[in-house]
Amino acid sequence: MRMMLERILFIYLHESDLTHEKKSASESIEGTISYINEHYMLELTLPMLARRARMSVGYFTVLFKKMTGTTLMSYLYALRIEKAKIMFLQTDLLAKEIASRVGFIDYFHFSKVFKKKTGYTPSEYMTSHPKI
Repeated sequence: MRMMLERILFIYLHESDLTHEKKSASESIEGTISYINEHYMLELTLPMLARRARMSVGYFTVLFKKMTGTTLMSYLYALRIEKAKIMFLQTDLLAKEIASRVGFIDYFHFSKVFKKKTGYTPSEYMTSHPKI
């Protein structure tokens, strides 16, 4: 009887540790997403964000995709493009300046990603969407 109770206690404690570990990992990813949303304009790399979450790159990649449904770079690019679209509508900044402000170092890369995500080049977007 005692061995059976010890075994049940062991299983309970083991399951509790696993639940805590999953919760902790989820919280780390959620914290990383908050960090990305606040610092999208900075140079953010997969190794740096994984290190910040205290995970290996592989584990971070799997958990991030599981929680968001997308890859880190796809998430980051979508966020940056949404911020750029807002800037196009609310400012008179040049496309090159907006690209830089949302975290793209290379304007041509920004233009390519922008076209892929929106269906417009930056200049087409500016002419077809009036300023607010």
